[in-house]
Amino acid sequence: RQPSTKSLFRKSLRNPSREETTLMFKLAFENMIKVVMSEHMYSFDGEIRKQQSGVAIGNVLGGALAVLYTVHFCRKYTEKILIATNDIPDFNLFLMKIYIDDNNISCECLPPGSRLIDGKVQIIESEIESDREIPGDLRTSKILLEIGNSVSHLTLTSDCPSQNPSNFMPILDLQCSVKENRIMFKFFKKPMANPILMTKSSAMPFQVKRSSLAQEALRRLRNTSRSLPWSEAANILSDYSHKLMLSG
Repeated sequence: RQPSTKSLFRKSLRNPSREETTLMFKLAFENMIKVVMSEHMYSFDGEIRKQQSGVAIGNVLGGALAVLYTVHFCRKYTEKILIATNDIPDFNLFLMKIYIDDNNISCECLPPGSRLIDGKVQIIESEIESDREIPGDLRTSKILLEIGNSVSHLTLTSDCPSQNPSNFMPILDLQCSVKENRIMFKFFKKPMANPILMTKSSAMPFQVKRSSLAQEALRRLRNTSRSLPWSEAANILSDYSHKLMLSG
């Protein structure tokens, strides 16, 4: 602008403090996120439309916000668990690992009679005898589920080894259980997964086929605890051999 141009903005009476600057940045950032998330346009059948609700599939910002919220949720969840079990002397939280939308927890079982009352785990004497008939991991997972559902508006689900016929809980390509205070694991693949591996008629070179299929067998062995009986690994390899036969 020209030197003679007069500014219509008044000079601030003072500079904002560090806390005020942070607050202004938060509010501006919040408004920018809301605008971006509420103004997504897409085309369908030659017509341009505006998304009414939810997060657009493939939106990079949506994925980043989901990760950020997951971290926030797990911090609050861990805090609520520790507060709720503060009066249970033998309770220990050994592990809490997050993968996308799965939260895997390893902890001591809560004692029989445990109930969540006003955010705290309390022992109800009249419920102790009936709880002795329920597996400890099932009782504990139900209480942890109650705590998780109190963190936000999200509705969670839970799983534990006792809820599965094999007493092993599926986690990605593993199924886990606890034996003598040790986490045992073995290979897992969903029953509805395609049983066909790399086929004989594949255009891949023979060396690539041999290497890939050998590594797949090793992956099954690596994903099986050596503390389990050899019959477990043998059954897994036998099933793999059957898939090799089906693949030609």
